[in-house]
Amino acid sequence: MKRRTAEVVSLFVRHLGAVLSITTPRVRTVKPVAIIAAIAIALSLLTVSIDQRPADSQAAVKTYDTAWDMPFWATIPEATRYLDHIRDAGYDGLWISLFNHTGGGMYSYSAGSGYQTAHLHNGQFQLNQGHVAHVRQILDLAHARGLEVGMVPIWAVYYLNDLSQNGCSGGSYKGPLNASNSYWLGEQVAKAFGNHPALEHWVLGGDNFCGAEDVNIWRNMASAIRNQGANQKMTYHTPGIEGRHTLFANEWWVDFLSPQTGHCVTTDQARRQLAKVVNSTNKPVFAAEMRYEGIQPSWGNCIHYPGNPPTPANIEADTRAAIEVGVQGVMFGNNERWQWATGAIGSRGGGTAVVFSTFWSQAEQGFLRAVGASAPPTTAPPTTVGPDNPPPTTGSTDIVIRALGATNQEKIQLQINSKPIATFNVDQGNIANGRLMEIPYTYAGNINPQDVRIAFVNDYRSPDGSIDRNVTIDGIVINGGYYPSNDPAVHSVGGFRRGQDCRPGKKQTRVLACSGYFQYANTAPAAVPPPWLTDDSVAPPTTVRPPNATGSAIQIFAAGATGQENMELRIDNKRVASWTVGGDFNNRIFQERTHLHSSTVTPDRVRIAFTNDKYALPLDRNLKIDRIIIDGVTYQTENSSVQSKGSWSRQKGCEGGFKGTEVLHCNGWFNF
Repeated sequence: MKRRTAEVVSLFVRHLGAVLSITTPRVRTVKPVAIIAAIAIALSLLTVSIDQRPADSQAAVKTYDTAWDMPFWATIPEATRYLDHIRDAGYDGLWISLFNHTGGGMYSYSAGSGYQTAHLHNGQFQLNQGHVAHVRQILDLAHARGLEVGMVPIWAVYYLNDLSQNGCSGGSYKGPLNASNSYWLGEQVAKAFGNHPALEHWVLGGDNFCGAEDVNIWRNMASAIRNQGANQKMTYHTPGIEGRHTLFANEWWVDFLSPQTGHCVTTDQARRQLAKVVNSTNKPVFAAEMRYEGIQPSWGNCIHYPGNPPTPANIEADTRAAIEVGVQGVMFGNNERWQWATGAIGSRGGGTAVVFSTFWSQAEQGFLRAVGASAPPTTAPPTTVGPDNPPPTTGSTDIVIRALGATNQEKIQLQINSKPIATFNVDQGNIANGRLMEIPYTYAGNINPQDVRIAFVNDYRSPDGSIDRNVTIDGIVINGGYYPSNDPAVHSVGGFRRGQDCRPGKKQTRVLACSGYFQYANTAPAAVPPPWLTDDSVAPPTTVRPPNATGSAIQIFAAGATGQENMELRIDNKRVASWTVGGDFNNRIFQERTHLHSSTVTPDRVRIAFTNDKYALPLDRNLKIDRIIIDGVTYQTENSSVQSKGSWSRQKGCEGGFKGTEVLHCNGWFNF
């Protein structure tokens, strides 16, 4: 699989933003600072996106299972079965820990890999490459199933250097992790896992109930991870202490908050605590550890205790409360599953068999109901395709795939419930003008959009780059209803997005740039649009002017950074039309605005103006103009002959000039 080079702006922004501690009021002469701050906030919201499940109109959230010790205890076949369940249940992914909780610490041998996690050499951590390979294989399995992974590099409560002296819960010795060696450990974990497409988050911290904590431990680790080019989002997992839910919240490396309300509070208490965190920050908030199914705490002053674990109704109520207050992610926890039924920390033991018995438990079903995810299958879904597993034969479904290949060599596959049904060559679309190839198929069975995957199966890039297969799947049509691929509910593996490459996620893109697929969702169908691409790669060759009309047809392709941007078309510097512009600024999905002018227009008479610039972080209005088309002739905005005022450059700020850009950062205009 080929890799796209991620933009390095995230790393630059984090470090420079931290140094500058940006509080500067808006002054146009310091536009570099303004842009850095705006990019930092935009990127902090990009990856931690909202999962828009159609779940009883509730706020949609990302969903993860907690499988902290799974990499240490699970063999590859066991991990495969577990990950199949997480996929089938509809989770977005799982969170794991590289360094184990149970089993004797990093010097014990992993039951899954057969290796130690790490050892110390002159006070520095040395990861065991055998165990690293085992964990990467688990990440490969997760990626193949479209799952995202959050990784705890090292669990604080078991490895920090201040455990015994501060009497921290769970600490029985002076741990090895400190501000001096955390940087080295961060470098190693970033080198080992930072390039893996399944890795979505770095989760620093972990259950540290100490009265004080050296922030430099985590600052240094975060810096090392970033310096190795690992640009996944970061968070800090807090202890279950209300006063510490926002600990380190304003640190440059904390992209989203993950407070732990813990296992000893009621639903109402958890709701209040999470609401307080959500209202205290502009950063996304994940409910990272609420009550676990089956946990029976032995510590004092807890509403749950041995013989009185949380009920399934408690778990469901907690989840609904978290969603109600506006969190963007929720974690499910089962006390046997996270520690792989080791018999420690309230587990009844039993290992793999007990772990597998927790699948589709009553509490998990309640959690999934709360987030609008899957219900348990009435029978175990078949895992292979063959003569003993034919597709349904009752009823039929008409499917049309709207596709366009970059080279006309691309192959795509229709899959129903993850089973290959038919493979097609995408070789008849018109790349030059964006004409889509419409591929019909009648399926012998009744299906919904969520049953459908469209997979890209022959990705290839030649060494010299002269051949680069990519496929655009505009969407699918099922029984006359249109479901676009860039819908926020559509999950993709191989869907490309700047800054995220081809990692799995809900990318709101139409392009598969790597081997992978689009997994559709049961959203409301739309009317079927004309068979033309609607993004910025081509112009739909539609006739926007009646055949016998005089004058000129002017098409403008624009996107606003906030969706509030006002744009004017001026002819001879007189306003003739104005619009509010939406689109997708970051992903270059442009809206077309058309004006029919009464007389013939040449490009030198055309000016596109941006009229309502505003900067009040997190709001920063900017307008991007990809191109204009006059009577079928395209004029690119970044052409060196196009003059602008309001386009920022390091040398001239937003002053006028020939800047070769598409963006108006300040009130101003492009003159073609």
